[in-house]
Amino acid sequence: LEEEHMVRVALEQLGDRCRTLLTLLYFQETPPSYVDVAAVLQIPTGSVGPYRARCLQQLRDLLLEIGF
Repeated sequence: LEEEHMVRVALEQLGDRCRTLLTLLYFQETPPSYVDVAAVLQIPTGSVGPYRARCLQQLRDLLLEIGF
């Protein structure tokens, strides 16, 4: 439970777009396609993967800062 709480705290510190992207991809029972994610975020489909990588790195950095 403590680790789950730390992830949620870190997610709250992300910008809106990163939080939305990661929530769509990792917190849905059935993750949407990159086409659907791109439509929600209003970015090109080919940008979803690189954007996801940057957002995950930001999340990792935040988790390290809070002692995960």
